[in-house]
Amino acid sequence: MAMLAILHELDFSDLLDDEDDVFILSVASTYMRRSLNRIEGYFEVTVPSYFGDEFKNHFRLTRTLVKLLTREILASGVINVGNAFGRAPIPPEKQVLVYLWMMANGSETTRQVADRFNITMSSCSRVLQRVNLLFCQCTALH
Repeated sequence: MAMLAILHELDFSDLLDDEDDVFILSVASTYMRRSLNRIEGYFEVTVPSYFGDEFKNHFRLTRTLVKLLTREILASGVINVGNAFGRAPIPPEKQVLVYLWMMANGSETTRQVADRFNITMSSCSRVLQRVNLLFCQCTALH
C-alpha cells in the first residue's frame, strides 16, 4: 500500500511524453535480471570435496557412474553446452548433478535446488525436463 502511494506521488509526465523513452524502458526491463543471493561454490568447492561414500549418499550414484552418465547425456545432444547470448552455459556435469539431486532428494523444491547449485529456477526446471525426456526416450528403445 505504501509503495502505491509513493508511485502516485512521483511525476512521470516528462518521462512518458516521449514514446521512445517508453520503448527503451520496456526493452530494458525485459532484459534486466534480478541479482539473487544464492549458495556460492557448492558445485565448484563442496561437491569435489565429498569422499566416495558421502558423494554416493547425496547423489545415489558413484562419481564414476556420474561421469559415465554425463558422457552419455552429452552424446545424446539433450544438454546445451553453449549459448550464443545470455548467461554462461551450465556445465554438463552440473546439470547431471542437479537432476540427480532432484531425484535423490525428492523433498526439496526447485527453488531450493536452484539455490544450492547457484542457477536460476527456470534453468533447474529445464534441466529436469531435458534429462527426463532423454530417459523416457531411452526406456522406449530398451
